[in-house]
Amino acid sequence: MTLEQTIRRCAVAAAVGAGLGLVYVGVLALIAPGARVASLARLGWLIILAPLTLAVCVFLAWPILQKAKVVQAWQVALVGPVAVWACWQFLGAAEFSMQFSPVVAAAAGYAVAALVTAPTLKIWGRVVVVAAVAALFPLGTLVTDIHIADRKADELRRYEHPLFAPDVPDHRVAAASAGSGEFVYRLQPRLADEDPRNEIQAHQRLVPADFNPPAHCALDGRMEPEPCTLLAPEVWRISRGEYLVYLARKGDQVVEFRRGDLVPEKDLLAAATSLREVPLEHFTDRSP
Repeated sequence: MTLEQTIRRCAVAAAVGAGLGLVYVGVLALIAPGARVASLARLGWLIILAPLTLAVCVFLAWPILQKAKVVQAWQVALVGPVAVWACWQFLGAAEFSMQFSPVVAAAAGYAVAALVTAPTLKIWGRVVVVAAVAALFPLGTLVTDIHIADRKADELRRYEHPLFAPDVPDHRVAAASAGSGEFVYRLQPRLADEDPRNEIQAHQRLVPADFNPPAHCALDGRMEPEPCTLLAPEVWRISRGEYLVYLARKGDQVVEFRRGDLVPEKDLLAAATSLREVPLEHFTDRSP
């Protein structure tokens, strides 16, 4: 098989794959007219339709590829859905338009399948192509993590106030987010499992106008006074039955610390009394 024949083989397979992708998009349009694929994904349709469609593609692509005179069409039909799935996962991670990702993924996947099953392709060439396709799965996960981290950083930048965190080396920051005038995160012990009972929840916001410790320390706008006890400069303790809340004020910001059931009170006190301003990277750094 010459280079021209191999190129034609891949081009025909890509065209068949693109056609199957268009059929898939059409089926989705019939199920929910006017709905975007992303919306259907949230409804759970893709969980059912995606694997079923890939299986159906094997039986649809085989006779079409044979009719197009593709050599060893059955191999392309069998390998194609695997490559399509890898491409689709990567395109989703890269936030490619969900409306057309099935078409692009199907075209790319079947082209790759035609290449890797080409009779004249050397063994080392097959290994390289298979390795490249397999690498799309972890690469997609990495791209997703980068997108999430970037979105989180943008979210925190929009808070437009200094960010404060405690100086507690034996804890790590998790799940930092900002919105509706509030900045929240969790502190987890580095040597403990991710049990919510081991966590300290931190909520930072502007000091309310009626915040007047020790007589009135409520941050949620309640009208009745909520007294608190001064523990250290600008640090107070609120008792709500069996629940303890620590407050620490920094300028026009106040941070409320709530402990999980397994968190000793000394850790809550350490967090509240060691509060300091930190850069954005303190919350967006992806290292453990």
